[in-house]
Amino acid sequence: MFAWVPRASRGGVRGYLCVVACGDDSAVRSFEASRDAPACVRHWLAHRLPADSREAATLAASEVVTNALMHGRMTADEQIEVAVIAGDARVRVSVTHRGEAFATTPARAPGAHGGWGLRVVESVTHAWGVERDGPLAIVWFEV
Repeated sequence: MFAWVPRASRGGVRGYLCVVACGDDSAVRSFEASRDAPACVRHWLAHRLPADSREAATLAASEVVTNALMHGRMTADEQIEVAVIAGDARVRVSVTHRGEAFATTPARAPGAHGGWGLRVVESVTHAWGVERDGPLAIVWFEV
């Protein structure tokens, strides 16, 4: 079970925090929308995930956070929320930010240097998706 709780700031609602109630095997953390966010998320996840899902989950999370930063039109004072729920068979990670969602099947220009992120996510996860909840973009995946 989870709930989205508004995160207040002086200028109003700054973002939303995902509060997860799933026992000891779940966690949530907020990261600044900065170029260091993907590395910080990888480091944070690496210490919370079972060994058999760690590599795939940290790679997928890094790609999703990078996409949020590159395509989400976020400002520097916004936050990216990462939630982890470790189940019996799979680990579910969701990345939530206040900003634009991105296409689930992006077009990749021939010869382009980028554009592989979501293909990487698709290749290392069992399932993944993109959802909108009002002003929030939520990208989730399971490994």
